[in-house]
Amino acid sequence: MVPLMIDFEDKLVVIYGGGSVGLRKARTFCKAGARVKVVSKTFSRGFDSLPARRVMASSSEGLRAMDGAFLVVAATDDPAENSRIARSCRKRSIMCNSVDDPASEVYFSSNVQRGPLVIGISTRGESPALSKAVRLRIEKVIGPEWGRMAVLQAHVRARLKGSKLSQPSRRNVIYRVLRDKQIWKALEEGDLKKARKLASERYLGDST
Repeated sequence: MVPLMIDFEDKLVVIYGGGSVGLRKARTFCKAGARVKVVSKTFSRGFDSLPARRVMASSSEGLRAMDGAFLVVAATDDPAENSRIARSCRKRSIMCNSVDDPASEVYFSSNVQRGPLVIGISTRGESPALSKAVRLRIEKVIGPEWGRMAVLQAHVRARLKGSKLSQPSRRNVIYRVLRDKQIWKALEEGDLKKARKLASERYLGDST
């Protein structure tokens, strides 16, 4: 298995199943900017507020709906139906996540997000409970200041790209910012402006 971060903007994601699981997946992909199509005979009320296209059909009737999909999610309440959808995907060379199926080709991670920083946890579908437990532990250690540091690092790197410093010198600046306790204190206090000022005064003064 190779963990990947994928940009789903404007990619077609087809979800089979209009229940609570399908709704949760649809929300995730709509938020990611994907073009979401949901195939089901019935739909939970939450679908009314989503920009997802709904196809009223059984899974067997709506198999052609997956044509052209970047990813298919088999999220019906019937394991045998989910497996059949997954087999159809393999024939079409379409990536598929089959809910609660250890043989699934694609697994969804349990995520910790702090701004641009995203940490994914997966047990390859073996134990969602363990993934959640690990996520909760990480959330206690990795606070919002880590997301602010990611934003600050992007700012520092952009400044360094226009400098005459050598690559090793630029790398040294990056790590000095990461180790600076006063910068971390400013970030913990939510003061990104102060953190940028400290980084600029201490490490970027001669590099712009």
